[in-house]
Amino acid sequence: MAENLMTFPQLKQAAKKQLKTGTNRRDLMLAYLLPSLLQAAAMITVYLMIQAVVQGFGAEKVLTDPTGFQAYYAQSSNDSGMVNTIQSLVVTMLVQGVNFAVLDLVRNHERVRPLQAVLGLFNGKWFWGSISLWIFMYFLTLIGFSFLIFPGIMLALGWRQAFWVFKDGREADQRFSSITALIGSWRLMKGFKSDLLGLYLSMIGWYLLENATFHLFDWAINPYLQLVHANYYENRRAYKMAALHRNGSDVHF
Repeated sequence: MAENLMTFPQLKQAAKKQLKTGTNRRDLMLAYLLPSLLQAAAMITVYLMIQAVVQGFGAEKVLTDPTGFQAYYAQSSNDSGMVNTIQSLVVTMLVQGVNFAVLDLVRNHERVRPLQAVLGLFNGKWFWGSISLWIFMYFLTLIGFSFLIFPGIMLALGWRQAFWVFKDGREADQRFSSITALIGSWRLMKGFKSDLLGLYLSMIGWYLLENATFHLFDWAINPYLQLVHANYYENRRAYKMAALHRNGSDVHF
């Protein structure tokens, strides 16, 4: 178990080394291709919809009558909310399937098989638990943001590792639940939320690039980003478990 925390440069160096090993870069690019294209299609659709709403309301009136524009936008986009939610769920399921394979690559140097990875959660072992986990994370984080930005950010950071905690827990015990995964992620991230925020900020250029290109190139960027996050999870988890064992605790994440 890891006794030392890896620095951000060390995490990024490990990710770059893993990408250069064998066919890892190509395999991960292929695995992330489908969810990236779906995300890009959704972003472009939203952009075109907003553009159409602005033109319909009148671009010159948006600044002079913001309240009226908000009402007009809500009425015009009323039917798209459910579609966007379903799209978000589908993309999350596809991406998290690949992320599970990324964690196996980090731990066991297992080669990622693109089709098997992207469809990895669509089976009896993972499907319903992953959906319920997404639902809990989505609505609880939404509630947090509805109060203030800060609580929402803290909730999102605290639950960032929930899917990987769910993977580890379900592999050890088929009865491991999504609620337990949320609790485990929160415990794991206790004392590390600002640390994780720092990691995000250190890679903000990549996230801005993804959004600026409407996620069209996520398939080429995500392999590196997700390897960094998988190494982060593995290192922080091992560090915290080592500390707990030294204190005589048998808590697992």
